[in-house]
Amino acid sequence: MPAPTLYIAGHRGLPQDYPENTLIGLEAALAAGAHGVEIDIQFTKDGEPVLLHDLTLKRVTGLSGDVSMFEFSVLGKMSAHEPARFGSRFLPTPIEALRSIVPLMRLYGQATLFVELKAESFAHTHRQQAVTKLATVLAPIANQCVVISYDIAVLRLVRELLDWPIGWVLSQYNDDILAQAKECQPEYLICHVAKLPPAPTALCLGLWQWFIYDITDAEVAKQLAARGVSWVESWDVTALIKDLKI
Repeated sequence: MPAPTLYIAGHRGLPQDYPENTLIGLEAALAAGAHGVEIDIQFTKDGEPVLLHDLTLKRVTGLSGDVSMFEFSVLGKMSAHEPARFGSRFLPTPIEALRSIVPLMRLYGQATLFVELKAESFAHTHRQQAVTKLATVLAPIANQCVVISYDIAVLRLVRELLDWPIGWVLSQYNDDILAQAKECQPEYLICHVAKLPPAPTALCLGLWQWFIYDITDAEVAKQLAARGVSWVESWDVTALIKDLKI
């Protein structure tokens, strides 16, 4: 079977239907046919990487405080069921340690795991400590992993210490940023669709693959593929895969 011309990734799993960054949502995205999933990593007070996008806990748990205030023995008992969106429908849904995703990814051995190290976490976690922990936890699925971040310093460290593929999440699309990308040559350049130059402008070429996120419309996905995009990321991979007939 030929490789697809466009790969689909679940943005934090399948947040259209499930709480983000949870095993139930990640598995749903992979079961729906996603070629990969993206997760976000924050670090607890005792240095445990956990699946959370925000440094603050309020949005996903309804509770006060920051991730960095709690050891995992406490944080792991909190529920990331997104009460503002889903009420008590998914209560309880535990905050997951990064290690919990390893068995799931082994079940989907052809899928790619994009692991975003959140830049704000480096205010309380040393970059080298974060990379070392990541390497230890994800060693069994290292061949499936891409480490991504807005923080280019930690990506350089990943390349130096692990030689894993990296993806730079762009804060902007401009000449200065692209010059840095050409110097660093990440395997992936990741950008929000709204930050791109207007269609049909071709995107800057390099050794990287373009990965564009927050895509829900199949026609937009097709236009991006025509502009040289390899990956699109969606909050609703089920609908996007159906519409693209992948």
